[in-house]
Amino acid sequence: TLCYGNYINQKTQATGGIAKYYQYRWKDLLSNTEISDSQSLNAKAKNSLKIQLIINDGCLALGDTAIFNIKVKPKLELNTNLKDTTACENQKLTYTANAQGGDSTNYSYKWLLNNKEIGTEKTLSTQASTSTSTSTLTLTLTDHCSEPDDTIKAQITANPAPQAEFTTGITCSKTKTDFTFKGK
Repeated sequence: TLCYGNYINQKTQATGGIAKYYQYRWKDLLSNTEISDSQSLNAKAKNSLKIQLIINDGCLALGDTAIFNIKVKPKLELNTNLKDTTACENQKLTYTANAQGGDSTNYSYKWLLNNKEIGTEKTLSTQASTSTSTSTLTLTLTDHCSEPDDTIKAQITANPAPQAEFTTGITCSKTKTDFTFKGK
């Protein structure tokens, strides 16, 4: 069994007949397509195959056929509630990842905030920060087998909290007082 995106590398060794006239034919019986006409099969694994290999030396009666299966795990796919969002400063944000395909026994999650690792679990809880107005949150899933890994990115914009700042004039009991707002 191969993971999606790995290479199928098969080479045949034939004996008998006249070697300099050997002809090779690799065919996927599931899709009814020829894959190779050389001694080797080198193809990227994207789906399961039922391979038929026919070798002869120009005399069809002296050929040989072999059939074998190559199982390919489904493509690695990441699903998450991570999306572009706008949040208030210090608002708690929780994201969850789910995956399918590939080698599920070896799933590995990596959460990055502006390219700095901040988590490795399926669920991430963080707070919106205004240290930079917009941050990039990236989730990468690998299974240490499939090629390529699956990645999802989102832009997180944090709105700063309002700042109340004002000045007052002279204040006396039962008199009108002027306030000047200076906040953001």
